[in-house]
Amino acid sequence: MIRDYLTFKNQFKYLTNEGNWQPRAYFLILFEEIDESLLIDVFNDLLKYHIFDVIVLDGKNNSQVYTYDPFENYRCGKSFRRLITLGECSQANVTDFYYYKFKTGLDRCTFNAIVSDWPPYIINPKYDDSLQVMGTEQYVMKILGDLEGFQINYTYTGDAKELATVKEDMIATYPLSSIQQGYFDTIYGGLFLTYERALAFDYICFHPAFDDELIIIVKKSGLVFAWKNIYLEFTYLVWILVAITFIVYYILLVVLFRVEDKCLVMLIMWHIMLQLGCKSRYVMKVKYFFIQWQLFAFLINIYYQSNLTGLTTHSSYNYQISTVNDLHEFNIQPCISTAMKKFLKYLSHVKFSEEVDEHCDTLLSSLDSVSKDYTKYTVVLHSIYRHIPFKYADEFGEPLLYALKKPYVKVIHAVYFYKGFPMLEKLSTHTERIREGGLLDKYKRDLFHETAIKNFSFSKRFQGRFFFPSYILLGGLGLSSGVFLLELITYYIFKRK
Repeated sequence: MIRDYLTFKNQFKYLTNEGNWQPRAYFLILFEEIDESLLIDVFNDLLKYHIFDVIVLDGKNNSQVYTYDPFENYRCGKSFRRLITLGECSQANVTDFYYYKFKTGLDRCTFNAIVSDWPPYIINPKYDDSLQVMGTEQYVMKILGDLEGFQINYTYTGDAKELATVKEDMIATYPLSSIQQGYFDTIYGGLFLTYERALAFDYICFHPAFDDELIIIVKKSGLVFAWKNIYLEFTYLVWILVAITFIVYYILLVVLFRVEDKCLVMLIMWHIMLQLGCKSRYVMKVKYFFIQWQLFAFLINIYYQSNLTGLTTHSSYNYQISTVNDLHEFNIQPCISTAMKKFLKYLSHVKFSEEVDEHCDTLLSSLDSVSKDYTKYTVVLHSIYRHIPFKYADEFGEPLLYALKKPYVKVIHAVYFYKGFPMLEKLSTHTERIREGGLLDKYKRDLFHETAIKNFSFSKRFQGRFFFPSYILLGGLGLSSGVFLLELITYYIFKRK
């Protein structure tokens, strides 16, 4: 029993700061004595806390029972027109105390939402007017509005990307605090579902359940230097085996046939390996050995040249960082946004440097930095990266970023409402049906198509690339020309003698 209205006003608010606070419960508030003129203030306070199933008893006035109906005449739980007297407690029917008040549902209601321009969840037409589409969560709320007959007024803010936290007393930071203060009814746009937020707010989360994840992004490896294609056709093990085979075969020839001119044998084997013609004045047994070596060299050259030809369509790339172990092995440094650092610290207690890097302060700026630097990585939402892959592409339309295949962690996004939002169970059922029916997946594909049409472009379609750089070709031509001139000069000198 509550002594008076002042006690109720000062003490009742502390109940709402508890984690297990539930305004949908059935409330019975008994005053020792209360003036009837103060009952309006009592119900205004109850409406502020979104308590709809409540009765108030006056202990001195024959235990009169009072209630209110903030959904009467399509008031949508935001105001009430009159007090409802249910008679004396001793004579009233208990079943009439907590009657069903959502007869009109959410029809003709208008709710205020605070969101940010955060594609693909929210698309602000002011900045993305060329797309003529809405974000995925805007699309879900539009379907819910069509089903239940309500509308949404949007207020766009750039601060909704920040990681709003909830304290132990269930008081949230901005922008979630704007719902608790009554300025807005709902907030959404890529907001994570966390344990503390689930205690402090009502929410729906079935539409994107476990559909998103945090992924690690690194810069995609580039093409190897052109001169490396000379030896990259074989692995180092194959080159070693070829060298060992050459040495062993040379030793067998020299030892078995007791060849006197050992240098000539080596030069002949080298000529055969390079598929060059040569004369051999050795006996037939030695020639048989050279024929076997020629068959071996022929097979090696076929394999080598076929791999070299394959580079015309499948170029060789540098090693791609593709696992978490690679990040540690190659000392790749984090370039993670401030908001993501807070979330990762909350999620897995991973500590990152507190220094703020202006090139990594936001999610998009961190992606920009990683796309230009092989020594950095970042952590972003997969849904955001899927929406803007064309922004991080080279002049040929090839991606500049690479996402590690194993996700860092799965996440759930939620649409948050004030605690006690009406008909939340029905809205949750609708969102689950939207996901099961494939409407959201289809809309994501349509949105990706529209974004691709607007953003996908490349300035170059083809560029020839020599596998052997010009300085190698010119160097080889100069060396061969010099050797040829040297042979002519030597031949001329010996002929004169």
